[in-house]
Amino acid sequence: MAKEPSIEFLRECFSYNPETGVIIWLPRPRIHFATERVFKTWHSRFCGKLAGGVNSNGYIEIGMQGRLMKAHRIAWALSYGEYPSGDIDHINGVRDDNRLVNLRDVSRRGNSRNAARHRNNNSGISGVYWHIRDNRWVAAINFAGMQRHLGYYPCLIDAAAARKSAELKYGYHENHGRA
Repeated sequence: MAKEPSIEFLRECFSYNPETGVIIWLPRPRIHFATERVFKTWHSRFCGKLAGGVNSNGYIEIGMQGRLMKAHRIAWALSYGEYPSGDIDHINGVRDDNRLVNLRDVSRRGNSRNAARHRNNNSGISGVYWHIRDNRWVAAINFAGMQRHLGYYPCLIDAAAARKSAELKYGYHENHGRA
C-alpha cells in the first residue's frame, strides 16, 4: 500500500467538521501543484466544495496525489493527529456517515464482528441456517479464525439464542448481523 500523506499535508488540504462528518477542500498552497495553470484550475473547480464522492461500496473516497483515500481515514487523521492503527469501523453501519462519534479504530477481526447480515441469509440471523438433510436449524460462529459449530436445533428461536450467547461470549459488537 502506498504511503499515506502526512497529517500536515492533510491539514493544508481539508477542513473536517466532526459533528457532521463533512470534509471540504481548503485553498491549497501553490507548492502542491506542478504548474500555475493546474493550481488555478484546481482552485476554481474544487476549493470550498465537498471533497470526494461515494464509491460502489458506499464509502466516501477522495482522490489526491494520484490515489484514492477513504474519507473516514482522513477524518480520523485530522481529528487525532495520526492515522488509525487498524480499520475504521462505522459504528452505525452507514458507510458514508463520517461523524467522529460514529468512527472507531478497531482491528480487522474487531471490524468483522460488527458486520451486517449477508444478503443471502435466509434465516434473518447471522450464523444460523437451515440444514436441509437433517431438517434442523444450525448455529455457528467464527472465532480465532475458525468456524465453531454451536449445535443443531429443532426451532429457529433456540438456534438464535445459542448464536446470541456465543456472540456475547466471543466479544461481537451489539450491531453484528443487523439488516
